[in-house]
Amino acid sequence: MLYLTSTLKSFNIHATDGEMGKVKDIYFDDHSWAIRYAQVDTHKWLPARNVYVSPSSFTGVNAEEKLVEVNHTKETIKNSPTIPADAEISKANEASLTEYYGWNRYWRGENLWGAVDRPFIPKVPVQDEENAAKRNEMEMNENKNYVLLNESDTIGIKVHGHDGKMGEITDLIFDDDDWKINFLVVKVVKVPAERYYLIKSEHITSVEWPDKDIYVNLPASYLQEQTSFDTKEDALASL
Repeated sequence: MLYLTSTLKSFNIHATDGEMGKVKDIYFDDHSWAIRYAQVDTHKWLPARNVYVSPSSFTGVNAEEKLVEVNHTKETIKNSPTIPADAEISKANEASLTEYYGWNRYWRGENLWGAVDRPFIPKVPVQDEENAAKRNEMEMNENKNYVLLNESDTIGIKVHGHDGKMGEITDLIFDDDDWKINFLVVKVVKVPAERYYLIKSEHITSVEWPDKDIYVNLPASYLQEQTSFDTKEDALASL
């Protein structure tokens, strides 16, 4: 099913034995444009910590109840490697979390989730967790030159065709089958009202994160030939 990333950020997250909190932000990589982690606002349950959960741990998304379910207990989440509240997720953090939970090593292999196309927890025991985590981090640094971005910082980024500016990102659309971001929702300010357009993520050629610019292999006039929508929700409903 397709969702706006802004919608997912309103969902609660439940462990197998109760509510953990709400989705605070979403992290994706700019190599494959796949959602890799949900950052969880755990309220007062785990203060002063950043908690991240991979789609590898998700067992279901309930749109009606605005709920994401994970296959871990709250105790398992509580005992996970600690990331301070004021720290960003690093490749070392990713390696430690992946080893702790047994998540897909998405940086290993040619598919969207490493050796496979969809996230899942492989049933392969790890004998030496410390060395395995170091090995994971080394592989991440060697195999894929990617940057993890959060959804909050992506909104408002300018989209450029090869011959000029097209608009700015106002939302992202992903599929919860493989958690890949398939579309950018681009807002264009027109008189008398704003209009919304869809651009497939496969058209992205480069990203300049410091300058907040995304470049696509399309002319700036491309959107003039596409269907425009009154709202981003209308754009989603058209798919």
